[in-house]
Amino acid sequence: MAITGYNKGSQTARPTGALHRVYMSFALHESWQCEFTEMDSRTPLPRKLTFATADKVREMAERGGALSNLETRQMLEYGIQAGRGGVTLTLTDEQYAKLSKR
Repeated sequence: MAITGYNKGSQTARPTGALHRVYMSFALHESWQCEFTEMDSRTPLPRKLTFATADKVREMAERGGALSNLETRQMLEYGIQAGRGGVTLTLTDEQYAKLSKR
C-alpha cells in the first residue's frame, strides 16, 4: 500500500484569508491596559482594551497566536511579572477588523 499524501483531505487549522501582524503592548495601571500598533511600530490601531486580570492578557496573546513557542511564553510571563511588556500577534482579517474600529 502506497501513501500518496500526508494528511490528504484534512482541513488546515489556519484561516485561508490574509493574516495581519500587530504588536500588543500591555501595562498594569490598576487594570491591564493593552494597546496595539502595526508592525512598523509607528502606526497605532485605534482600539485599546482594558482587562481586570493578567489571565485575560494571556488569553488575548493565545488567541492572537503569540504563544507558539517557549521563548514567547516566557517573554509574556516576564512582562506580566514586571507589570509591562509586549508580544506580536498574528490576526485574521476578522480579528484585525475589530482592532481597527473605534
